[in-house]
Amino acid sequence: MLTRFSDDGVTIAFNHGEANAFEKDFVDPSKAGEDSLYVDDVDLAFYTGHASGGGIAFSTQEAGQFLFYDEVLWGNQDLEWLIIAACGPLQDEYLGQSWSQRWGLAFDGLHMIAAYSTVTYDNYHEGALVADYLLGYHFLCVWLGF
Repeated sequence: MLTRFSDDGVTIAFNHGEANAFEKDFVDPSKAGEDSLYVDDVDLAFYTGHASGGGIAFSTQEAGQFLFYDEVLWGNQDLEWLIIAACGPLQDEYLGQSWSQRWGLAFDGLHMIAAYSTVTYDNYHEGALVADYLLGYHFLCVWLGF
């Protein structure tokens, strides 16, 4: 994904992968986070990893290894689109609440969360495929059989 965007001249503001991805990068400063420096300081953010109906998991050894839906407020600075390539953050129901009840309060300028409601599996093609579609190269995906 990053290569596709870079090759097309898109500026990559940050790349916090694996143990460098922190919960605080997604949490609003009003809730002791730093999203205004990271996730809410870009137009589009892409996360891949693990999640559930309750939020997003991180593999870091720092405190805060799980981001709960009620810790976020996105778009109040810049974020318009968030892609969560992980299992189930948009499950129809989780602990008696619909996905919109859980994640609805996260929208403060955010236009869209694109995420799974079911199980997904790690792969090497998903990020590149998303980049191809966003950059208008979707015909390559069909030709290559993805």
